[in-house]
Amino acid sequence: EALASQGWATAVTMGTDYFDRTGGFFQGFADANQVPIYKPPRARTVDDALPQLRQLGAGTRPWFLWVHLFNVHEEYLWDRVPSRFGTTPLDAYDTEITFADTEVQRLLAELTRLGLDDKTIVAIASDHGEAFGEHNNRGHSFTLYDEELRSVLMIRAPSIAPSVVREAVPLMDLMPTLLDLARVPVPRPMPARSLVPRMMGRAAATTARPIYSERMPDGLYPFDVKSVRRGRHKLLWWGREGRTELYDLERDPREQNDLSDSDPHTREELLGLLPVDLRTPVDIR
Repeated sequence: EALASQGWATAVTMGTDYFDRTGGFFQGFADANQVPIYKPPRARTVDDALPQLRQLGAGTRPWFLWVHLFNVHEEYLWDRVPSRFGTTPLDAYDTEITFADTEVQRLLAELTRLGLDDKTIVAIASDHGEAFGEHNNRGHSFTLYDEELRSVLMIRAPSIAPSVVREAVPLMDLMPTLLDLARVPVPRPMPARSLVPRMMGRAAATTARPIYSERMPDGLYPFDVKSVRRGRHKLLWWGREGRTELYDLERDPREQNDLSDSDPHTREELLGLLPVDLRTPVDIR
């Protein structure tokens, strides 16, 4: 919407029909193509997106194209393609990632063929991680442990040298980052920040910045959990149970040693940053 309001051409190819149930999901896109299959053949999404890319590239307006690959999603290898790595669910997941890599490479190769790669920003982002038994869960949407929260974020922009930013950032930073790179103003105040200064090595890490996540009951999953991460510490608050967990991610990145009792000061400090009222019981039946 922000780009379209500034005269940009906008298009999306959504590689699943999962979002049919979400009203207004494609607002802001002038050309919205949704593959009418929950899990289409792996090449279908990019097959549909390549004509969009060619049409956008041939135009005179700046453009934004979102291509959503859905195949790295349970059930992995649903069509019985053999795993490249082994027989475990994690092996199947890794195999799906290699297939997704192939599809991303097709898009990048077409950018190069069209002579657009040196003036096109490319961002690769995932919306969540995946659990493989670390906290007795498989998949995602169950907890806010890091195996479900950590996600992919890679950005290639012309004239910015490659680097690795090790500071944790929220995915909502992607929007102001892309607008910053495109020299388009952010349309309204928002609690997100451009990552461009970090990409260029011009900003120090802001370890005091809180990063929030939440999983709310939605009629399909009953889980009500919120988390806040600030620097090395991360707090989880489980609404149904009324309990907390506190972790030192530098010493305990797998979140196995709950410090709620041994470090009550940090627990209370982070709990005070969460938008919850501990005095009011919540009945979510």
